[in-house]
Order: sequence, then C-alpha cells, then structure tokens
Amino acid sequence: GQMRAMLPGWYFFFGGSIDQDDRDGEEGGMGKNEGSMKFVYTMTIIMFLGLTVFGFRSMYAGKDRMGVIAALLIFGTFSLMNLLTTVQGT
Repeated sequence: GQMRAMLPGWYFFFGGSIDQDDRDGEEGGMGKNEGSMKFVYTMTIIMFLGLTVFGFRSMYAGKDRMGVIAALLIFGTFSLMNLLTTVQGT
C-alpha cells in the first residue's frame, strides 16, 4: 500500500518485505525460503557422503591424515553455521 511507495526498489530486490507480506505467507502455510532450505539440506547430505568416502579411502590407503582432518573441520564449521541460520530462520 502506501508504505511500499516510500521504500526504495533495492529494498525489495535484496529480499526486504513488509510485515503484512510476512503474515500473508505464514497464513498460507508456505515458507518463503523452502526451496533454499531443501538445497542446503541436500548439499549437506552430499558433502557428508563425499567426506565419508574420502575419509575411508584416505585411511585405507594409509595416507597423511591432515587432509581428512581439514575436511572434517571445514564440514563441522559448515554444519554449525547451517544450524545457527536454521534456528534464526534466515
């Protein structure tokens, strides 16, 4: 309505919305970032499977473990950030 005319165009381009828009979406039962959450969950599972295969192959070959440790640290950080942003709902 009237509020939309006062806000700049880039506000909506970068995902800004008015409270009324949020209420309409919640009443409809649709999450505004449901597709992005599915993508994040899918990528997390793919990364976990890839890391598992990489770890087993590295350990079986008896290679240096620093690559596996670094990959585990990166995956752990990614999972923590994933958890924090999911809880915040952003």
